[in-house]
Amino acid sequence: MAPFFGSWLILSTVEHDEKLTEVGEVIGQLSVQQQASAVQTPYLILAASLLALAVIFMLLKLPLLGKKVVTSQKTAKGSAWQYPHLVLGAVGIFVYVGAEVGIGSFLISFLTQDDIGGLSESQAAHYIAYYFGGAMVGRFIGAGVMQKVKAGKVLAFNALCACVLVVAAMFSAGSVAM
Repeated sequence: MAPFFGSWLILSTVEHDEKLTEVGEVIGQLSVQQQASAVQTPYLILAASLLALAVIFMLLKLPLLGKKVVTSQKTAKGSAWQYPHLVLGAVGIFVYVGAEVGIGSFLISFLTQDDIGGLSESQAAHYIAYYFGGAMVGRFIGAGVMQKVKAGKVLAFNALCACVLVVAAMFSAGSVAM
């Protein structure tokens, strides 16, 4: 829901001229103060929401779960860097999140190209919500599939599908590329 909310708040404040199709041209005509005020409201709402959430958790009396009396204290020896699966897992998550955010960042620019979608910025912003919603549904499906299928096979299948889809987007145009 955040992309719908953000695009409504941010992109609705920018008046679009029919002749201007590029975001850079619209932004170029706005003053610095107008550009800042276009994103000020969403960040103020986010800050107020987080502050309210912090106050709620400050006032809640949460139970102390799992409190045990420790008779002897064991200290872990060594370093986390000793465990290659841990290090590779951290690298994998870093690369995955970078790819996911990168795709979301470039999606509007991609969909507004005339030979791809020819959409306006506000129309293209709705596709970001579908993209992140699809990623969330895919995670749930993947968690279920991995109960029955080995992780390596699931990873290989998803990597192959991603490669096919990227190649299809690169060498096609219009709704197929979208």
